[in-house]
Amino acid sequence: RYFQKVVDWSFDVIDSDDSGDVSLEELYSGLLLVHLKFAVYVGAPACRPASREYVAEIFHLLDTDDSGTLTKEEFTIVMK
Repeated sequence: RYFQKVVDWSFDVIDSDDSGDVSLEELYSGLLLVHLKFAVYVGAPACRPASREYVAEIFHLLDTDDSGTLTKEEFTIVMK
């Protein structure tokens, strides 16, 4: 239950245009933000951000309905 609350909060933060879906650009930006916050605690050399190409590959795998955006359900798979 707590995990789902975190997933829902993350989705809402990453969905920066409040469209109800997450675009590739929003996902990439959100992952960069997570990386920057994580680096504060473990140091930048300890973590490397995902490349735009890698995020695009994962995004297209998760976009199961080929809509060009991730629904909250599709996004939840990213978080697991």
